[in-house]
Amino acid sequence: MNITNLPPLPPEGARGSDVCAIMRLYLAVWNDLSKEEMLQVSRHIETCASCAREHRILSRATHLVASLDASSPSARVDQAVMAAIAARGGKDTSSKQRAPRPLHRSVRRRRATPLMGALAAAAVLAIALLASTRFALPYGISIVPPWAPGTPHQAITQQSFALPADLSWDSYVLYLHQTKTTTDGEQYSITTYHDMTSGMTNAETVMDNKLDVDVVRDQHDALGMDMMHHVAQWGAQKWSVDVSIFDLDSLRNALKNKQAVYDGTGTFHGQKVYRIRFKNGLILLLDMHYMPVNVLQNSSGRPLYDTVQWLSPSKVPDSMWDMNVPKGFKMGKLPAKPH
Repeated sequence: MNITNLPPLPPEGARGSDVCAIMRLYLAVWNDLSKEEMLQVSRHIETCASCAREHRILSRATHLVASLDASSPSARVDQAVMAAIAARGGKDTSSKQRAPRPLHRSVRRRRATPLMGALAAAAVLAIALLASTRFALPYGISIVPPWAPGTPHQAITQQSFALPADLSWDSYVLYLHQTKTTTDGEQYSITTYHDMTSGMTNAETVMDNKLDVDVVRDQHDALGMDMMHHVAQWGAQKWSVDVSIFDLDSLRNALKNKQAVYDGTGTFHGQKVYRIRFKNGLILLLDMHYMPVNVLQNSSGRPLYDTVQWLSPSKVPDSMWDMNVPKGFKMGKLPAKPH
């Protein structure tokens, strides 16, 4: 699909009806966007209830049509359509004319009925009306159904599911934001940046007016910094965050060794996802391009992270990976970790 005529994406943080109109054009051709475009549109959706609602409508409509059984429309539907076309052209539609050929015939899974044909026609009409009234689709854009053969949405069985051989999560920085609650009912947040290429991680744990600990970790050591009291400590691995579930090689091995299994497809925030269930109960969600979008907790089924984003390294300052003790900090012991 050629989407080169799309208007450029507005700057991040831009607001207004014109911005939303452009974002909805990109939503209409979601599967043809680059990863960077998806990230930018996703960030807009997170803060725009109107566009988030449009995204859910498109996703639900797509899922509805994809779930319909393949069948041929009934002769009654064919005749009604042909009669409407003939009426526009002023042609005679009497029974003396030759019976119209069906508009479309596909492999039958069950005997076609008028109701099935009407449902299929209504679903397709709903998609067309949605695209024409909501998006108007200027610039000559055409939409390829995301369940069409050769697209990532094609049906995958448990036996045939496999991660693409050329799939890579390198060249990205994984951004995670998580809100947790202590046993005493106090909330705190953990913000994590993980360089998928170097393996370095920066994790900051914050509890309002009580705690602010930043830990930078490489393959060998972890530097912890108490930002409130200007105290630094080496060997602060216990403060780092486990991001092993986002390790692609480990995921491949887990699937191969049955430590993780494909659990079918589902939806997450209106987006279709693959579900990978691990033996510990955690469920990794991958989008249709096999990029992680979140992890579901084994007990409640709730998302483990408030935000999961894949960033370009150019968007992350080099200071994020600085393992030099900051000026003015003294060596000591970090406070106790929340539990």
